[in-house]
Amino acid sequence: RLDSVDLLTPDIVMNLLLSYRDVQDYDSMIKLMETLNELPMCQVAKHQNIKFHYIFALNRRNHGEDREKALKEILPIVQSGEKVASDFYCLCGRIFKDLFMSSKFSDTLSREQACYWYGKAFEAEPTLHSGINIMVLLMAAGHDFETSIEMRKIGVTINTLLGRKGSLEKMNDYWDVGFYFGANILSNDHRKVIDASEKLYRLKAPVWYLVSIMETFILYRQFAKLPEEKSPKQETMNFWTELLLQSCKPT
Repeated sequence: RLDSVDLLTPDIVMNLLLSYRDVQDYDSMIKLMETLNELPMCQVAKHQNIKFHYIFALNRRNHGEDREKALKEILPIVQSGEKVASDFYCLCGRIFKDLFMSSKFSDTLSREQACYWYGKAFEAEPTLHSGINIMVLLMAAGHDFETSIEMRKIGVTINTLLGRKGSLEKMNDYWDVGFYFGANILSNDHRKVIDASEKLYRLKAPVWYLVSIMETFILYRQFAKLPEEKSPKQETMNFWTELLLQSCKPT
């Protein structure tokens, strides 16, 4: 029972949303936001950080027209011309990337839009998240690291950002380990991918995050030019990546 909407502070709502997110209860995230929007005089749902998680939940749930609703919510924000947090650009890129992947890689317009919005995020604030996604989407578009100046420039920045994180042994945050995994997938460094896979598995990262990381691998596997002969290290890497893919599936 709620006697006053004034009791619903942004912190309380955010904690609820994060709790639902961590157990992949996207229905509850969406229901909470829709309930808040119906409450008279309640302004909490209009906070950008809270709206961000509503859009995130719509995209992840993906029932019916959820992704169309998500785009309807986010496009006016990222196209407003006002200063926008790079996370919004990344989320917009993520929605289009998911549309591309769900089309079995045939929706090239969504692929281009995904690359564009991740590019906007990288331009606003270079991060491993946006950089790795641009690289794998450029690869999906047929670009090659050996001949693409754009990919080489982004690759240099990714290496610099990754170097600031320190060694894998010192990483205890699954976000950092996941980015380390993604960056080394792109550079095809089997040993580092194996080490990162093992650490990700032991850290027991939330499934929703593991799914995001493994989508980088799925795109890479789909579009990379891999050698026909498999080395022992590649076989070991395949074992770990397959184990992580299995961990993404509902139990």
